[in-house]
Amino acid sequence: MRALARGRYAEHRVFFADEATAVAAGYRPCAVCLPREYARWRAGGERTAVPCPSHP
Repeated sequence: MRALARGRYAEHRVFFADEATAVAAGYRPCAVCLPREYARWRAGGERTAVPCPSHP
């Protein structure tokens, strides 16, 4: 929340209500920010999705 308050943070981010909504929209968990979630996503057989804009 502090990063949002300082500004410019949201310019390069896409926000979703939850992980399921983001995955349904074609996004995947970030391998750097969320390594456990990313591993779970990869184990599910997914291969194509939009990467995290912070760590492309």
